Amino acid sequence: MTRPSKKDEERRNLGAYLAAAAIAVDDGKIDQAERPDFLLRLDGVTIGVEVTDYHVAGNRREVEEHWASLRQWPMLLNDFPRHRHVDLDFRALKLPSRRETHDFVAQVFAITAGAMDLPATIDVDPARWPILGKYVSRVEIAASTVRYLGWSWNFDIAWIGVTEAELMAIVDAKRSSTVVTASSYWLMITEGATLSRVMAFMDHEWLEGMSRLTKQLEDGPFDRLILLQSPIIEWCRHVGWRTITEQGGTQTDDVFHAGAA
Repeated sequence: MTRPSKKDEERRNLGAYLAAAAIAVDDGKIDQAERPDFLLRLDGVTIGVEVTDYHVAGNRREVEEHWASLRQWPMLLNDFPRHRHVDLDFRALKLPSRRETHDFVAQVFAITAGAMDLPATIDVDPARWPILGKYVSRVEIAASTVRYLGWSWNFDIAWIGVTEAELMAIVDAKRSSTVVTASSYWLMITEGATLSRVMAFMDHEWLEGMSRLTKQLEDGPFDRLILLQSPIIEWCRHVGWRTITEQGGTQTDDVFHAGAA
């Protein structure tokens, strides 16, 4: 199955927002562009929409993507312990290199197959398991009704949420995305499924307390900032912050035109 392109994903995200905000735009009036990503033609105005992802600073996002790939190995191989679930306690947010992956997976399989009395907690001896022990300090093995070998890690839990400084940095970095001429510019920041990409705002009241961000938006080129998360939150020029609670439930012509003018 072909993985959708980033542009396709951005287009779906834009469509999700337009549907939730009850903004009806024909597909033929949404054009792909660069800086900003899309141009909407609606009610005699052209709106430039720049779409970007949120993720925390540092390498957590790259490590999470590597982990998602790594944990597919039991599904790809036929020779592995069945009806087992393994929790890997990593020493740090660091995974084996591509070159080490085969040996790492083989040692996970071996230590799992060797556990007779379940559940079992095994301290990994680096002398016996050099690649596994380099990254993992402890392995917990339990019986499972699932036929395949499942595994998880201790970094499925992390502090989530975006700070005012992070949002301001994203807005500032995207100021240069207003190259193509438009009547108005919107910036959409989307969250993802992994912990490094979760924004975690409960409602717009959290944003109302971010006075520096609001001032930045008032002085900047964007007439609308959209946080595509659950719930969707947006800032509109001359209107302020609000939460979109349900599809078509809160959008008004006054809000739309205030943000598009």
